[in-house]
Amino acid sequence: MKIQVTERGVHGPDGAEIEVGTVMDVEGDAMPASYVNKAIVVHGKESKTMIVNPADKEADEEKTFQIDYAKSLGIKATKSWGLDKIKEAIEAAEKTAEAEKAAAG
Repeated sequence: MKIQVTERGVHGPDGAEIEVGTVMDVEGDAMPASYVNKAIVVHGKESKTMIVNPADKEADEEKTFQIDYAKSLGIKATKSWGLDKIKEAIEAAEKTAEAEKAAAG
């Protein structure tokens, strides 16, 4: 069965993260438990057609970028947060960091 990785956080047998969009072969006719909600079947028993709106994909990419940046600032942002909430948390963290830097000297 062939599956396509649709979310980050999928790791191969060697432990390296598999890039989103990668199509790979897996044994059996069922989605491996570690790939559920992170991949789709593109050829095999559970095959479905995935419809992607390019505008949604761009928004998801921006949100993922903002979440990664927020996490680098120590913010525990998740995909359930709206983009505005993420940006507000980033702005607050940046202002706090600037204030701390100014106070330090």
